[in-house]
Amino acid sequence: TIVMINPISNKSDDRIEKLIRRPKVVFKPQWELLCLLVISRCSTMLEKHPTGITKADFIGKAISDFVSRIKCGHVRNNISLSIVNYDQRIVVKMPPTSVKGIDENDCFNPTIGLGDDSANVGEALEEALQIADEFMMNQMGSIPRLVEIALLTDGYDSNKERTRTVLKKIETKQRIWLSGIGYVPTESSD
Repeated sequence: TIVMINPISNKSDDRIEKLIRRPKVVFKPQWELLCLLVISRCSTMLEKHPTGITKADFIGKAISDFVSRIKCGHVRNNISLSIVNYDQRIVVKMPPTSVKGIDENDCFNPTIGLGDDSANVGEALEEALQIADEFMMNQMGSIPRLVEIALLTDGYDSNKERTRTVLKKIETKQRIWLSGIGYVPTESSD
């Protein structure tokens, strides 16, 4: 509270205080967002960048920073995070969880429990789509829900045909988007 002193009476002047007092702004959510990360945990994620950090460590740090930044923002109540890791197996590391309830100091390194070098991208995206559909179906009230699926990959896929089929399913969905992030070798045509 700001106290204004009337220079004539040398006393607090409530009329001035009421004029300059700012109203409390309450943020009303316009949407709820699920950020769904689908992350490769193949052995290529253990390759080191010239800085000496592995791809997996870099991804883990990026997720931690992402959570930390969102927790400080005014939309933190509107954002949930889910993580699906994949190699030959699909592991739901984190079901949809409100960002405000996530410890940004958790280990988000996707290579914990590393499997083989298979990359079942299509199966991982199917799992992500199932999580997204459940999130969308559990909408409460009139606040719309949105899903952003981010595929973090090095480009290797052991079943490209299945992946193409799932991508076509995702394209038909409303308010569910897919982004791809990662390294794809130049000799790859897919």
